[in-house]
Amino acid sequence: MLKTRPQAEAELAPHVKTMCAIVQGALEEYVRDYAQLRHKLSARSQSSIINDLMVFLSKERFAENPEVKVVKKRGSFLVNFASGYLIKLKKLDKNLRAANIPTQAVFDFNNQTQAKEPFQAELPGMPPAPTNLHVGYQLLGIALTSSKVWIVCPGAEEGWSWEITAETDGVVVPLDTTAQEKEKPTRTKRRFKPKAEPGPTDQGQSNDSAPKR
Repeated sequence: MLKTRPQAEAELAPHVKTMCAIVQGALEEYVRDYAQLRHKLSARSQSSIINDLMVFLSKERFAENPEVKVVKKRGSFLVNFASGYLIKLKKLDKNLRAANIPTQAVFDFNNQTQAKEPFQAELPGMPPAPTNLHVGYQLLGIALTSSKVWIVCPGAEEGWSWEITAETDGVVVPLDTTAQEKEKPTRTKRRFKPKAEPGPTDQGQSNDSAPKR
């Protein structure tokens, strides 16, 4: 049975800040380290690099947490929470849908196939099937670092979304603006030079300014 948003908010509360920091940290790191190459990379390459960074940061941040495991299944990295959630880290479109190559595995994940199979809960000793979620970033304009961060439960009928953009814990990779500052053009201030007062010998002196006798 799929978990509702209130259930997710309660059960994922200890991990929300970390998940938000992972996504935002990956975006910051991409902007910092790949700024000079962005014009050479396709949108697909950019998404792939950011995804790799999110996976790397997930492994790093959850390494000491026994309740969270980063696993690889059918060629995709998933964050597995003992509380009953299986998470894919993704780029999200304006409708909060994740871009995917349409495979049977993707179809099953997005349609919560395993959570809808009633025999899972009937098997003795088997835990309930996990609820599948996407955690990812939604672009706003062209600024990656201004992206919103969402937790999305895909599903035609039971789906829900939860924005966690503000749930950071101060561990986001800082943006290095040194290179950007060097590229900014320097402006030289023009100094005001006062105009010299015309003297009695100036040829350009007009009759109006000549001393009256």
